[in-house]
Amino acid sequence: MGDRPLLPGLPYLEGEVVYAVREELTRKPLDVLARRMGLAFLDREKARQALPRVVERMASLLG
Repeated sequence: MGDRPLLPGLPYLEGEVVYAVREELTRKPLDVLARRMGLAFLDREKARQALPRVVERMASLLG
């Protein structure tokens, strides 16, 4: 699914984005960053940094 980290030094993986889209039917990046990972609540700046990679990964999955 993807074992690369979203950002260096964070415990969140690209595979979590894949899982959220495929298994939990997530359709919005904020849903991944806030509800699935909680990163948006823990560190808003890190969530902003991770956003482009989340969007890119979701776009490849959703078309």
